[in-house]
Amino acid sequence: MLASPALAQNPLVASATASSAPLDPERLVLAERLVIAVHADSMLRGILSNVFKSFPGLQSQAQTDPRIKQLMSSLSVGIDASFPDMIHGMVEVYARNLTTKELEDCLAFYDSPSGQTILNKMPVLMSQAMPVSMNALPKMVALAEQDYCSHLACTETERAMFTGMKSALTPKAPPSAG
Repeated sequence: MLASPALAQNPLVASATASSAPLDPERLVLAERLVIAVHADSMLRGILSNVFKSFPGLQSQAQTDPRIKQLMSSLSVGIDASFPDMIHGMVEVYARNLTTKELEDCLAFYDSPSGQTILNKMPVLMSQAMPVSMNALPKMVALAEQDYCSHLACTETERAMFTGMKSALTPKAPPSAG
């Protein structure tokens, strides 16, 4: 019984408890309006499309391999069929995690000219920010390795794991045209 107040203050426990609580209908309506206002549907579709397109060689293989072409088509069918559930899930996440006031404030912002400008510029912002973030990942892994190995005696397996992570995250030079 003494642990209950402490557990209730833990954000992870509070979040798990909140996820089973009934949702406030007003917050659900506001959350749905917010998901629509931020064009979450088109953003989510774009993200999912880019994820599947990013698999090495899949796009080029789809041009020549009928099985890969069908795989890409089937992934699209899966996205379309799952999409309503994903959007509904986003609405619930917003409704559970944002107060009525926060939802109203977000809607006011995204309905404003500045909010609309930011939404319209978001694809460009994200496409420019993503390479910056990705280029920082090898350094992040190198620093994590340095810290990890300063606390523990790194094994060859662990060093190989860090080397593999750095290698996988290091941007590859595009093939030369010559």
